Amino acid sequence: MIGVVKKLNGLKALVILEKPLLAKPNQVFRTSIKDVVFTVKKVSPKGSRIIGDFSGAGVIKKGMEVQFYDVALMAIDDEFEADKYSQNKKDEGFRIDDYKIHLYGVVQGSSTLKFSSGSFEVETGFGAGAEFIQKFSFSNGLRFGISGGAEGMFPQSATLNNTKFEDLLLPLHLYSNFYYFFQLDNFLYGSLLFGLVASTQNFEHISLPGVDMNTSIGVHFGGSLNYKNFEFRGIYRVTDHDLELLNSVENVTYNSVVFSFGYHFN
Repeated sequence: MIGVVKKLNGLKALVILEKPLLAKPNQVFRTSIKDVVFTVKKVSPKGSRIIGDFSGAGVIKKGMEVQFYDVALMAIDDEFEADKYSQNKKDEGFRIDDYKIHLYGVVQGSSTLKFSSGSFEVETGFGAGAEFIQKFSFSNGLRFGISGGAEGMFPQSATLNNTKFEDLLLPLHLYSNFYYFFQLDNFLYGSLLFGLVASTQNFEHISLPGVDMNTSIGVHFGGSLNYKNFEFRGIYRVTDHDLELLNSVENVTYNSVVFSFGYHFN
């Protein structure tokens, strides 16, 4: 029997069940979470919702699916009630789950800013970012999320034809991501992501007067590995800019690999 933790206050939880069950107060169920049991306090008349206490603190989260063992299903003899329950289950198939505030540090690997007449070799950069993630799920267990965030880098130097330009770039990225989440263990899960990014490089140097680079709308994709509230992420970012020279405009391809390590706040 699978249930979803709908509300959580300390150890006390309201659990929505995929099927009605027969239960009574003070009945204890084993769960799929190691060393955690659930003690029933109240049961809804139709057996589709239970209120009770989990035995472990810090391991249960709102929106988590939990497997219950040694349960007895409630018999539904009335065809009308069965159809009604089926419809309710369909109506509750889509759920808005919890949200996260993701704060992280970022490392951008050395990369190449290419244009027709040459290329800048950009050094490794460091920065930080913040992201708001809203999660949602379906009754079949699929979990997704959407987010919006901002990421800034410290000034980055670049080399062109053996000439180094200190602090040539000051990148700023605004982005929106779409996530697919998958559970690996009780505290371990991963995600795949795809997003749109508005990338501004703030290309400016005293020795390159009148040279500028426009903001680009690009994409990035990658994945993450999460343990509890900690996350390690890797993405590949693809952007395309216009480099405005004194008498011409050059198309610039700028792709980079970015790694981040951060923490999720509820």
